[in-house]
Amino acid sequence: LRLKAVKTCALLHDYMKRRCYYLHIENTFEVLDGLKEFGCENNDDIILKCAYVTTKRCENEAVTAVFATNDKILAVKAAAHNIAVADRDVSFTVNVLI
Repeated sequence: LRLKAVKTCALLHDYMKRRCYYLHIENTFEVLDGLKEFGCENNDDIILKCAYVTTKRCENEAVTAVFATNDKILAVKAAAHNIAVADRDVSFTVNVLI
């Protein structure tokens, strides 16, 4: 698990350095500014808000935002807000456009 976390952080850092438009990173003020759909009362709400904002931002783009999680409750909450969800059993190709 630790190795996967290190690899994921390295990948996110690389995307961040290349200013990848499809990577949404919120600052502290954005996190505190909760959407009315979620209220941002706990970590799940903050994660869902980020997925929701990214999904809305990509609505008119040639790409689809996909929320990847193995948390079944979080996946159900995301699906309730029309956020595409994938878990470890779904394989797909990721194309990063910069």
